Amino acid sequence: MKWWTVLLICGFILMGFGGQPAGAHVQADRFVYLPFLEHAPSPPAIPAARLIVTPNEAINASTFTPGAFNLSNDSPGSEIIVQVRIDLRTAILPDLVFDPYGLAGDLVAKDLQIDTMPQPVGFSGHSYLLAHDGGYDILDLHFTDFGSGESIGFSVDVDPTSIRGAAGPGPNEAGSISGLEMTGATIIVSFASGLDVSAQLAPVPGSHSGAEAVIRADLPPVPSLSVIGAPFPPMTVTEPAQLVRVSGPAGHMIRLMVGEGGLFTDGVPGGGFDLEPYELNSLVGVAYYTGTMNQQGFVDIPITLTRSQANAGRNIITAALENTFGHRGGVAVPIILDLAE
Repeated sequence: MKWWTVLLICGFILMGFGGQPAGAHVQADRFVYLPFLEHAPSPPAIPAARLIVTPNEAINASTFTPGAFNLSNDSPGSEIIVQVRIDLRTAILPDLVFDPYGLAGDLVAKDLQIDTMPQPVGFSGHSYLLAHDGGYDILDLHFTDFGSGESIGFSVDVDPTSIRGAAGPGPNEAGSISGLEMTGATIIVSFASGLDVSAQLAPVPGSHSGAEAVIRADLPPVPSLSVIGAPFPPMTVTEPAQLVRVSGPAGHMIRLMVGEGGLFTDGVPGGGFDLEPYELNSLVGVAYYTGTMNQQGFVDIPITLTRSQANAGRNIITAALENTFGHRGGVAVPIILDLAE
């Protein structure tokens, strides 16, 4: 029997008997279009880096935790990293900032700390840029000798400004920001050769908390999203069942994330800081869906919105394309659908 025949049979079984997966927060991947691309054994050897943030923790994981960020130089040969920039302005949660002094989010603060360094790395300091409501949008890490195969682990406080002045960790632990909640943040790696390479944090499929950026020049392009029957998001809807159309180049695997979030401001001075319509500051659950782009350049993926508690129900949807090496590219501009009570 051919491999693709086996794959199709398995796919039909999954589609017919999948049902609602177990677990309070994370649904198993749903296979909605077959066949999938097979992953190739290894990618081309080019300058590359990888940043993984809180990959295997609970939904309220925090960048405050030692080793929450793991940064590695995955380049071949003698490529040296001299700077890494993390820019939160493109994250899916709005108004996330680095809060090293406790002035932007909750009152608990942490400046950048290097927690692990398995091999000696020439770390020469860090700086914050673009002041934003008591915090900063950008963190730069500077290096003198960050060579191929080396890595570091670090931590720093990241908060939403909506909980400014609250006692830590904020209502519903909104001050505990995970890598997943930083999805979309832009990572720029500068090499000693003068090359700059950028990528975005994308969700780690199946994870309650994790996001990963593979930073290299040959990543898939960014897809676009729309919701059939809900043309003007953000908006409030009454039907949990929705159909998301992902558009992009034919043949790529799609990794789609639906995160249920809410705006939690109980006990925050003034009832919350600088709030906007449809704002959310914490994820309470997440579901993942998978498909493959058809030859017409799109795939329609049925999803289920959730509202697990009174202050939640704001479902944020984004997606990334995945290539044959398992590398995910930049994430789509997110769509927010608020599921009415």
